Amino acid sequence: MLLDTEIRAKLSAEGVVPGWADYNGVNIGDNDVLKDPLSSYAGGQVLILDKSVDAAILCINDLSILDSGLPFDSFDLLVWAGNHIKIPDHINNAARQSPQQLVEEFFQSILPACRNKIITVPGLNLKQNQVTQHETISVNNVANVVSEKLLELYEKSQSQYSVLST
Repeated sequence: MLLDTEIRAKLSAEGVVPGWADYNGVNIGDNDVLKDPLSSYAGGQVLILDKSVDAAILCINDLSILDSGLPFDSFDLLVWAGNHIKIPDHINNAARQSPQQLVEEFFQSILPACRNKIITVPGLNLKQNQVTQHETISVNNVANVVSEKLLELYEKSQSQYSVLST
């Protein structure tokens, strides 16, 4: 089972409506909303503008976010599962010679927006000295851990919402 399918199934089974955006399009619940390639920024905007989405999952595999910024001010969970990031054509050749440096810049640029926890898989050479809540997990366990963390965050947000609304 694909990672996105597994995470969405686990969330849906708990009554949480997942929104998933990646380079292939956008899926909300069981519906393919967009099946066209789109930027990470555009995919993220689709998710945050749809009020039915309980847990928005934005998969970023390119550096376009460095140009556009994130489609939201902050997020609760960062899962860094690899260094497989496409380098845009407009990046100069000198930078292309050091893709690890570009990945590190990208990682450092989104860290400040993470309000909660950062999860990585083993073998990543990222400077994490700024990260206080960090956890390294097995590649084989990504879907389970991410689903559990998203469910915890969802339940926490629901209980906070209940307290705020009474």
